[in-house]
Amino acid sequence: MNVAAITSGAQLVSVTLPQLLHARLTERPTAVAYRQKRAGEWISVSWQDYATKVCQLACALQKAGLKRGDRVAIMGDASQEWLLADMATMCAGAVTVGVYFTSSVEEVDYYLNDSGARFAFVGDEIQLRAVLSAGRAAALQKVVVMDPSWAGESGAKNVLSLTKLLEPISFDCDTFLREQASIARADELASIGYTSGTTGFPKGAMLSHLSLLAGAHVATTFCPIMRSAARRSPADVSHGCTSPGDHVAATFGRGSSFRRNNRRVRADNQGGEADILHGSPSVLPEVRDADTQHSQFGKRESKERLSAGDASRSQGTR
Repeated sequence: MNVAAITSGAQLVSVTLPQLLHARLTERPTAVAYRQKRAGEWISVSWQDYATKVCQLACALQKAGLKRGDRVAIMGDASQEWLLADMATMCAGAVTVGVYFTSSVEEVDYYLNDSGARFAFVGDEIQLRAVLSAGRAAALQKVVVMDPSWAGESGAKNVLSLTKLLEPISFDCDTFLREQASIARADELASIGYTSGTTGFPKGAMLSHLSLLAGAHVATTFCPIMRSAARRSPADVSHGCTSPGDHVAATFGRGSSFRRNNRRVRADNQGGEADILHGSPSVLPEVRDADTQHSQFGKRESKERLSAGDASRSQGTR
């Protein structure tokens, strides 16, 4: 798939995420798909390894009872596990429901009920407690804790670790992606993102594969560096302005970088592993401070990023 030739969103009208992931697996198996900072070290994951992880998780979810069209809530800080849960959900034909990682119990309960979520992923113990305190918790078939270091006991029968969910399972990644690509449609619902609810109850914006990929195309049209640069997402990946950007990697084959957490932008910027930062206006003050004190990105790019964020804020973006 010649992504350089994509000059219009109309060219994505019949393209789906499983199809794109398969293309990346075939065309760039050894290229870096993303980097994650763990224990002070940046760990690189290739497209082949990433696709394998996605397929393994998607197959595990299907084995656990996930059906096409099921809603899967994902609540957690930006991480490779969030990205894997997101892509695996959509490649399995289900629908991602992004939940802001600091949402209250009441907000979580609203999102779970309104979307009709049957599965949920949580980042850590804090988010696990929020989900389990929600009224709909018992109706969730599985609640999966993404934190690789989590070894707690929740007392709830439907809670398990990501490691436990991914216990050895037989699958062929190439075959799985081919099969899912043959079933998926570009106009099929892939993701639901909730508004902040400033005019009443939050509304769920329903996004198809085409909506997400067209959003990625638009993002790279107005910020061309995203097509060629490594990138990092300081905002939580459930945010509506960040989510399409996270599919730039699948669309154009460029890697993402994930920090340890949203509160460590400044420290992680010192390594200079990313060319741009992508996120919502709510994190711009932190990013501005980080760029001012540890500029690794260049004055022109920094000014452009922050100006774009200021413009989004003036238009009412959260």
